[in-house]
Amino acid sequence: MLAVAAPGACDAACAQALYATRQARTLQGREMDRVARVWFVTDDAMPPAELAAEHPDLSLVYVPAAGIAVWGQGSERIYLVDPLGNLVLAFPRDPDIKGMGGDLTRLLRASRIG
Repeated sequence: MLAVAAPGACDAACAQALYATRQARTLQGREMDRVARVWFVTDDAMPPAELAAEHPDLSLVYVPAAGIAVWGQGSERIYLVDPLGNLVLAFPRDPDIKGMGGDLTRLLRASRIG
């Protein structure tokens, strides 16, 4: 799972992070179904409809901001979480998308759990 945490208003950094997760997932080709994308919305705001239309495969989960505090950098990173719930990697909010896709490819090839 690729996870992004941000308020529902979703500023430019949030939009870039969501775009990066979509592109990195798309780079997986036939394996892309193994990668879920989740936006942890950290407030009660409803995300913009046009943003939801750009990301139809994105799951929204509403959590309090304190709920993501257990992740070291909170909303400042894109997180890769394995199917067992382990935090595997943290990418910057504006990552090198090809590099992120390459990391996913290697991890999916090595993984037998998801």
